[in-house]
Amino acid sequence: MATTPEDDTDRRVCPDAAARTPPGKDHDEGYWRFVTWLDDGGAPVGLTVHVARYRVEGDGAGHAHAATWHVRDRGAGGGVDAAWTDAGFLALARAAAENDPFLDRSVRDATLDLLTPGDGLYPDRELPGPVVAAGGGLDLDYGGVVRLRADGDRLLLDLRGDEGSWRLRLTPAAPASPHTAVDGLPPARPSRVVPRAVVEGTRTDVGGERPVHGTGWYERVLPDAPRDAAGPAPDSEPVWTRAVALLDDGWTVTATRRGRMDALTGLTRTEPAEVLLHSPDGGCTTVRASVTDAATWTSLASLRVHVTEWVIEAHGGLRLRVRAWSPSQESRALLHGTGTLVAHADVEGVRGGAPVRGRGHLESRPAGRITRFEPHMRGIEAVVREELGRVYPDRPDRDAMTALAGLEGRPGELDASTADDLHAALVRPLRHTTDGAGKGMRTYLWLQIVDLYGGDPHRLRPMLAVIEALQTGNLMIDDIQDRSPMRRGRPAAHTVFGDALTINAGTHAYFLVDQVLPPLVRGDDRLLLAVYRIVMGIMRAGHAGQALDITGHAAAMDEAVRTGEAGPLLNRIRTAHLLKTALPIRSLTEIAALLSGASEEQLRGVRAYGEKVGLAFQIGDDALDLRGVTVRDPSGALASTKLRAEDLREGKVTMPLAHAVALLPPDRVRAIWERVRTGVADEAEAAAIADELIACGAVRACEDECRALVDEGWGRLRGNLPRNWSALGLHALGTWAVHRNAEC
Repeated sequence: MATTPEDDTDRRVCPDAAARTPPGKDHDEGYWRFVTWLDDGGAPVGLTVHVARYRVEGDGAGHAHAATWHVRDRGAGGGVDAAWTDAGFLALARAAAENDPFLDRSVRDATLDLLTPGDGLYPDRELPGPVVAAGGGLDLDYGGVVRLRADGDRLLLDLRGDEGSWRLRLTPAAPASPHTAVDGLPPARPSRVVPRAVVEGTRTDVGGERPVHGTGWYERVLPDAPRDAAGPAPDSEPVWTRAVALLDDGWTVTATRRGRMDALTGLTRTEPAEVLLHSPDGGCTTVRASVTDAATWTSLASLRVHVTEWVIEAHGGLRLRVRAWSPSQESRALLHGTGTLVAHADVEGVRGGAPVRGRGHLESRPAGRITRFEPHMRGIEAVVREELGRVYPDRPDRDAMTALAGLEGRPGELDASTADDLHAALVRPLRHTTDGAGKGMRTYLWLQIVDLYGGDPHRLRPMLAVIEALQTGNLMIDDIQDRSPMRRGRPAAHTVFGDALTINAGTHAYFLVDQVLPPLVRGDDRLLLAVYRIVMGIMRAGHAGQALDITGHAAAMDEAVRTGEAGPLLNRIRTAHLLKTALPIRSLTEIAALLSGASEEQLRGVRAYGEKVGLAFQIGDDALDLRGVTVRDPSGALASTKLRAEDLREGKVTMPLAHAVALLPPDRVRAIWERVRTGVADEAEAAAIADELIACGAVRACEDECRALVDEGWGRLRGNLPRNWSALGLHALGTWAVHRNAEC
């Protein structure tokens, strides 16, 4: 994404003497950002600190506080994140969710359940003591873990956490300049930036105490209007990317691109990029510039897409490339909206025709407000397709076809013609189906569990192709057995490639796990065998469920209509749903937890939750059939993935029809069943029957059952749940499985 300057007019800015407001009632309020590049005797270390103190009106009058710090190791690529909040800040977050009419209902329910006082979500922890603001100047003590003080023109910053402590002194090496905070639109949130500071102090960790020194950049965002916990939610959300570059020639470049995402349309309005140029002699010039996203990275935890490499171009021969040390420097702290890139970076480029290098920092905050859960969940689609493309490539590739054929130990066995034929027979039918519009529920659930139990989603991401291939293979064969004409908004594979190729390609997809998994668990044959056995269990249960589906429930429906007793029929359908959908989803959650090192107790909880969500999801599909199943394509338009009342038109007995036995008069049930039994050919008649089933409360009965299932599963999981943000994603997924039925 690029932003083109509207003009190239330079605007001179008069520097201030300090980055602090004069003493007064708001001297200790606002927001501070500190970025430092430090030398502690080893590889370069980056430290970023954010400190917030907001005044609150209304019932929660007082102050709300939050602080984070992020340590980045240039050599090892690792880091440490710490985040702290107080009860006031947590109350603001809860109130924001409760009063936000644009927030997805499932996300709101999950947020209010999990963000409880004294029980935050990692990395956020409750401050161990009260925040003390000393009078007469800037002196904030956040319960002993963060202390920020002014000492003349210098700032003193003390940090203390489980991973060690820091005592730093930041001395401005250049005058402060007015700017605009990244989280506001001009002139809503003014700030003052100190473009270069000398940093000195000590660092203490397991290696003992040692001196550190380096350079820094910091910003003071001035106080805005008091926060009102009960105030109306804004109809747009701020988004931004900011790059800071401290060049070796003494110049500092601060580039900012701001925007707002509309909560109703999802569209983002971006302001022209702006660059502050600070010269070594203290001068400051603001210019319009163009910025280009040269590289992005999708977080598999938050599903947000972050800018990890930025190219900045401005009038006067400035061209800089700011590249993050590593892409995975996302902060999921509550202060950052649970998904902001806070990344140290390298800088290289030219200024005034001369090559320059320097130290950099990138902060990227994409839109994170989840107004609709299903599109958020489907944010995983691009990553899933990328992984599928590695094993099922767009075009014939001899190495990929060799692997799919199980000939890895015999390179060169396939000639080009044979590879082409394998691609046409194995890849194209499967990719035809996977490239359609889906929901991404299974892969989303799998990733949330991996992250929940401390696994590495990025190392395990090849398994996303396995999960998608298993499900797609089932769907391709099911569509043949059911003679379904449509799948995921496009013609079913068998209508394009024929039954024989589709059956073979769908069955072959079951064995992709044998190609993908062994390199991920190399050296752990026990774990490999455990996962293989789970996959075999998925196949056994799924085929048993499909057997019941093919056999159908007509005889059981006949008996229910005759006796007026729906119980045996409902139990039979539940058994089919358990085998075909719930147990396979339970097994996928178990694989995710196993690969992430979950304990046996945790495994029991996640198995139960996966099973209940799987049942709710399948019951929901039965209910949604009465309205037609749709998803939004990448353009945002609704696309049908299943015709309305398709099951009724094919003579299937589903949960709503079974519930109708007890909800409609016996004569009416008998008449409907007589029409459905052999299939309803007329589209209008099928729609009329669907409307009657909805009106009689059959869909409501499905929804009630889904709610009870998910509540039971969540109740078993919650007590032994790791406290991180993926727990919120899991909870929201379960409540979505219920709410989507209510929206029929």
